[in-house]
Amino acid sequence: MRVRSRCPVVLGLCAVLVAAGCNGSGEAPKYDVAGKVILDNGALSLGTVTYFPDAEKGNTEKTPASSQIKPDGTYTLQTPAGFYKVAVTSEGMPTQMPAAGQAMPKALPINAKYKNAESSGLRVEVVPSPAPGTYDLKVTK
Repeated sequence: MRVRSRCPVVLGLCAVLVAAGCNGSGEAPKYDVAGKVILDNGALSLGTVTYFPDAEKGNTEKTPASSQIKPDGTYTLQTPAGFYKVAVTSEGMPTQMPAAGQAMPKALPINAKYKNAESSGLRVEVVPSPAPGTYDLKVTK
């Protein structure tokens, strides 16, 4: 009988934790981030995108989030909501091996400032429901 009387309390506590965004591990909920890296008028087809938490804007996360860039220029990652400084590199291994008879993609030269999140000038705010294109990144040579 005592167990039954605690059920509403336990269920109420679980509802409060879910409403507060707690996933049971003490970590903030993570959101899907999807964007495209645009180089001039095309897509950057090889490289890495890294989101670094921006402490100056209140993001207290400790761990950056990163993703390889796919051949069509897209990238996806998961990270908590907040402000981020972004770094982009154009080197690395391709995310997909080319089909038989096709050449390996080559790293395209981009401005070296993009390798460092502090100098890249790329800033984003991760939000629960972003507008299309919110996480697209424009880089130059």
